[in-house]
Amino acid sequence: MNEIKDYVQDHLQQTPRVIWENIGTNYPNITEKQIYYWWLNLSQHLWKKDDNQIQSAIKIIESYTGIEIILTITDDEVTMISFGIIEIINRLGVNAVEIGIDATCMYSYLFLAKSFFKIQNASLY
Repeated sequence: MNEIKDYVQDHLQQTPRVIWENIGTNYPNITEKQIYYWWLNLSQHLWKKDDNQIQSAIKIIESYTGIEIILTITDDEVTMISFGIIEIINRLGVNAVEIGIDATCMYSYLFLAKSFFKIQNASLY
């Protein structure tokens, strides 16, 4: 088991599926779910910077130079964080507008549309 955990630790940059494809056939008693579990726990120090998901995301964004948090909106218990890569924004100019939607949530479109129109009416664009 320790040999497998060591392999996972040394290959955190890979997805659990790729790790499983590389070593799964050599260890018939180990499941892909076990690989995922170890990968998740061993990689948390890379992506979990706070117990609060929003604060964790903000800390990760702020840890990079050249990325700026533009706007954070909280509405109906949903939080949207918009950020821009300064070099790209400067190249495109001030008229560039990008809207991203979390496609995993069926309500994200309604929230984003509602928030976008609030921003438009407030003359932030």
